[in-house]
Amino acid sequence: MYDSYFGETEEYTSREALDRAYALGVASVCGDPDEAAYDDLKRNSPDTYDESIVELAYEEGRANALDIEILIYDLGKPQTCTLKSTMWLNLTQAPADI
Repeated sequence: MYDSYFGETEEYTSREALDRAYALGVASVCGDPDEAAYDDLKRNSPDTYDESIVELAYEEGRANALDIEILIYDLGKPQTCTLKSTMWLNLTQAPADI
């Protein structure tokens, strides 16, 4: 999910780093974690403050995806690829302001 949405690039703005971290958090809940990409984001942060912001964006993505996953479960709907893909698209189209 993450790779097809963002592609591979070595350079990105601070905002793009946050969007990527948020999306990686969502992807981890959707069954498509990419620990290497997450580690790269943290490692490429210019300082510990930025690294902590990347971590917060990742956790926010995970939390939002888990909230939706719980809602889907509570509604009695099966966890299908279609639902996970829809969740991915909904959460990554407009990442939360961190």
